Amino acid sequence: MPRRSKIIFIIIYAACFFEFFAFGVRPTNTNGLLLLLCSFLFFCICIWSVIAVFTKWKTSRYWAITPMTACLLMLPIEGLIGRLVRDELFKWRFPRYEALVQKIELGGIPISTEGQIIPATNYNSSLAYRVWAQRDPNGILFVEFDYGHAGPPPYHQDYVYISSGVIEPGSYLDKRWPSKAKILNKEFKGKWFEVAD
Repeated sequence: MPRRSKIIFIIIYAACFFEFFAFGVRPTNTNGLLLLLCSFLFFCICIWSVIAVFTKWKTSRYWAITPMTACLLMLPIEGLIGRLVRDELFKWRFPRYEALVQKIELGGIPISTEGQIIPATNYNSSLAYRVWAQRDPNGILFVEFDYGHAGPPPYHQDYVYISSGVIEPGSYLDKRWPSKAKILNKEFKGKWFEVAD
């Protein structure tokens, strides 16, 4: 395999890895658009790596499958690393999420039953792009921290606090968020969810 081909492969591979990682940690419109370009480039190097197995096997032997192996391992490894970083960021920022929820629960920020966007002056933008809160007629507080959003097509990732610790079947949150997972660490008291659409 020519040295120039190896360098091009490594540059594209590294760019795609870091873009997929960035999107996995916190999706934004900018890295959502870059994801489209990197997905195309990644598809191209995957095709190239398969072709290289057949064309370079005689001269390179097992080294010919190295690019294809790297392509096959990228997405699972990137997904795992991105998930770990996102979880650690949530744990690190959790006291600030909790402080805003406590301020709302104690009445420092009045909330209606219709729901409302919390003014950005009440939280740091590193926590969320937008915070929405609602208290239902039974007194259950819902606070959505819009952590990641990208598009097109629209994609959102939120952390949701629910004072009851349960997303009721058929409720607004159940309908709004097709993908939801309870954050199970004891420190989060069973009231936090990570949701996506």
